[in-house]
Amino acid sequence: SHGTLGFLTCLELQVVPCLEFVKMKYTPIYSQKDYVNAYMDALESQPQPFFLEMIIYSKQLAVLMEGNLVTEEEYESEKQKLKTNRVWPKN
Repeated sequence: SHGTLGFLTCLELQVVPCLEFVKMKYTPIYSQKDYVNAYMDALESQPQPFFLEMIIYSKQLAVLMEGNLVTEEEYESEKQKLKTNRVWPKN
């Protein structure tokens, strides 16, 4: 992530299976209190998003990004619902 400063001294990775498609949800947030609460709510939600990130543009503006893996069937179903393809395949 941009702007992160830290030292990595020990790392243990767990490999998890991945599907071919990711469905993203972007939520704009317009106050510091709301973006802190939205991030905490997403962390505590069940099921948790597979990917979770937030970009903070200013003290009052942020975008919460949640991504979940979907099957090809789910992708095709969503694709039919949308006029534009907002679920991107992995190349």
